[in-house]
Amino acid sequence: MTYISITTDRLELIAGTPELVQSEMTPSRFTALIDAHIPKTWPPEGHHAGTMELTAQRLREGSDQIGWWCWYFVLLDKSKNERKLIGIGGFKGQATPDGMVEIGYSVLPEFQRFGYATEAVNALISWAFSHVTIEVVIAETLPELISSIRVLEKNGFIKIAGGSEPGVIKFMRLARRATLRDRVMVW
Repeated sequence: MTYISITTDRLELIAGTPELVQSEMTPSRFTALIDAHIPKTWPPEGHHAGTMELTAQRLREGSDQIGWWCWYFVLLDKSKNERKLIGIGGFKGQATPDGMVEIGYSVLPEFQRFGYATEAVNALISWAFSHVTIEVVIAETLPELISSIRVLEKNGFIKIAGGSEPGVIKFMRLARRATLRDRVMVW
């Protein structure tokens, strides 16, 4: 099967399809489709059966949804010719009418603090901004998740406000073609 993918120095990001996301419920099928070792600690925090079903449902709405929901992060160990699934991330759907998407990401604990989330988020925002309709990417996190905040800061996000729920903080990253004055009215 052919998938949309992004390759970075150490990772391959594979866009979820309805079949791929649904296959997570059957580990042997998922391993074959993703063509990577699946650690016993899979899935990462925040990625559960309900999330998988909702994502698969959204992806079934049309091929134009692919890339706007989930991307699997596969670590490429070229010296050992190995591939390991280490995380997942993506957007919460296609852009709003004013060109905004929200990003989220999660990496398995044993693969944290190696810069993989930073690398994956960089690739995802570059992919999003390659679509001329995307003007801003937002993200929400908790203030105690210092590593998550650092991932966002390293990728050029700035803190803008409180988030959608009490205790959550919001960050944004503008497309280079956008200015802050253009975006102020979004929030």
